[in-house]
Amino acid sequence: MAAPSSKTANWAANALGDQTVLTRTKQSSAKFGESRKTSTAEQRQKLMTADQILEMKTGKMLLLARSKPPAMVDAIVSHRHPAYRGKLNRNPML
Repeated sequence: MAAPSSKTANWAANALGDQTVLTRTKQSSAKFGESRKTSTAEQRQKLMTADQILEMKTGKMLLLARSKPPAMVDAIVSHRHPAYRGKLNRNPML
């Protein structure tokens, strides 16, 4: 399995979409008798950046299937996997 190019990684990062992250901040100091103020904000960030995709471990792959949430799964190398060994024609390019 070849490593993805930066163009492919950017495409995948955009295809994965975004997630909403909640951040809370607390006031570090308050006057005596006052309660500390807490604020919450929503931020949008990519599920994975192109750099994170390029740094994925060997043997992992991203699975994008129409209306299903994206998933990171173990890659199956068909000619090495016991369930497929001997059932598929060898790739003439290997």
